[in-house]
Amino acid sequence: MFFPVQSIGFLLAGIGIIAMICFKQGNGVVALSAAPLLYKGTFLFVGLMVAGLGLMDAGLAILGKRLKKPLIGVLFVISFLCSLCMGYLSTKDFTKASMNWIAEGVNIVGQGCFLVGAFALHKAGLSEYRIPRK
Repeated sequence: MFFPVQSIGFLLAGIGIIAMICFKQGNGVVALSAAPLLYKGTFLFVGLMVAGLGLMDAGLAILGKRLKKPLIGVLFVISFLCSLCMGYLSTKDFTKASMNWIAEGVNIVGQGCFLVGAFALHKAGLSEYRIPRK
């Protein structure tokens, strides 16, 4: 259950960030309900997770650019690339300790870039930033 829920969560987080940038913000609440699905493959969930993570990182990079801090976008691009590398590394043989250390190093760089990017967005004034409407 973890993998389907995680991948859908990444997709929804990415869509939410893109929606925040593209649509007027309001105080309304939207409730969604769906019937449970049964699916035994993993490719769909990997695709959803990559798409969601890509949308999330792209949206945050766009916010960095709008706050006139383009280097923040670079951090989110690096974070996304490291996440893709983690997917590639998951196909490798982890019986060697060196592969575990490589994977952990890539994960630390990716998660560290995401953390620094999020902190930099906060310091750049994201909480006061209002998305301009056309």
